[in-house]
Amino acid sequence: MLRFHPGRLGCALTLVIALWPAVAHAEQYHFEYVSLDDAVLPVGFASFSPEGMDNAARVGGETFDDSPLQLPHVSVYEDGTVTVLRPDLAAEAHR
Repeated sequence: MLRFHPGRLGCALTLVIALWPAVAHAEQYHFEYVSLDDAVLPVGFASFSPEGMDNAARVGGETFDDSPLQLPHVSVYEDGTVTVLRPDLAAEAHR
């Protein structure tokens, strides 16, 4: 004969309620690989150093010019092309 155990039902209900936000929240994140092998650098720049990526798969970072000092410039990689925005460090651009 089956017996009703309110304590077990309460534990099961508490577990479902506790795990529900974690399961619902986990669906929001996704990761995307962006290859920088074919990045086209503007004339006068030697290399691109990625710093981070936004939700639109644009990669922000620093592009270094080909002068002897190799000065950094804030730049964005999108659709195979690096666009140089201004002379500065990428970390300073977010402040």
